[in-house]
Amino acid sequence: IVQFSVYGILKRLSEKTTQPTTTLNEKNGKNSSSSARKAFLLFLAGAGAGITATIATYPFDIMRTQFAIQGKEKFHSTMYSFVDYTLRTKGPQGFFAGVTPAVIGIAPYMGLNFALFESIRLLMLVNPSFNNSSNDKERSRVTPLSLFRNALSGGLAGGVSKFVVYPLDTVKKRLQAQALQTTITSLPTAPTYTGIIHCIGSIYCKEGIKGFYRGILPTTVKSIVATAITFSAYEAAKDMLNEQRVTEE
Repeated sequence: IVQFSVYGILKRLSEKTTQPTTTLNEKNGKNSSSSARKAFLLFLAGAGAGITATIATYPFDIMRTQFAIQGKEKFHSTMYSFVDYTLRTKGPQGFFAGVTPAVIGIAPYMGLNFALFESIRLLMLVNPSFNNSSNDKERSRVTPLSLFRNALSGGLAGGVSKFVVYPLDTVKKRLQAQALQTTITSLPTAPTYTGIIHCIGSIYCKEGIKGFYRGILPTTVKSIVATAITFSAYEAAKDMLNEQRVTEE
């Protein structure tokens, strides 16, 4: 909800700022530069939405990671136990352990996600094989073809984006697990990373390039499926709301 809401706001702002420039470029025949500028602004809108959503929901991500790595011997049995312990021992900043690499990773991921989705969907809209609508009104209706088009665009965007930024996601998880490990006595001692750069260097020296891509296949498949469903559902809901608004007017 946070992510798509912020993206919608930032996208509308970018469209307002680029509309005069786009019109001028079209008159001068500079469509390629206009398209590149639009794609870049979509990237920025997606990155901004991803950063906002990540920061807003990060405490829940920390909590999920904490419960996931506990194992059989549970240090925290309830959410309240985790919240109370974290506040007493680490303060509010304890809920944002590893947030920096998370933000660094989510910005290009969501930026690429939204920019690629919009670009791929636009290419499909001008292709008769993926678009049998004769006008904008028909194009905004929810049909099996529109659902497939949005799902395919979202899946491709999600898969490519996840593969590109996966090394940053690995670094984020390593730093996150290290920050949370001190509360779990049953876990073996993990490498001590002093920061993002040290973590990257340590992974590369000890595990090589492959170390950054451990678990890439299931994660990418998950990203493809999740983004396909998310974008198709989002676009369907938006089209239905727009259609209802037009009908009421």
